Amino acid sequence: MTHVRQQIRSQVEADLTGLTTTGANVFASRVHQLNVSPGLLIYTQSEESERDTMSGGIFRTVSVSVEGYALDADATDDTLDTICAEVETALLDGSNVGGLAKDIQLVSTEVSFEQGGELLLGRIIMIFDIFYVTDQGAPEVAL
Repeated sequence: MTHVRQQIRSQVEADLTGLTTTGANVFASRVHQLNVSPGLLIYTQSEESERDTMSGGIFRTVSVSVEGYALDADATDDTLDTICAEVETALLDGSNVGGLAKDIQLVSTEVSFEQGGELLLGRIIMIFDIFYVTDQGAPEVAL
């Protein structure tokens, strides 16, 4: 069995695969060669946890980054905003990441553009805090 954090990352990848703009260009890794456009990268950055002394459970908040990118002609503000709208709709639909999470919240969005040689890379990074609970000593099962 895998850590709930990994299960969440995998479920986010599944939830975002097949969106209109990015299609199957979805990768659960922060390191990927950007040879297809537009696309999504999904990765976790940090996690905070707090033990509930009453229940013995651990309340966790994992920060999941969803990085949308577009190259060259696709790298426009409109394309990036469309990617953002599709991702928000898919993740904030009330399913709580396949039932693994208690709640999910979009906490920030950052847009940037970079010129790399002849390529223009447009990037939008959305940070979602995903709240979940596990038992002490059982990080593989979401409660």
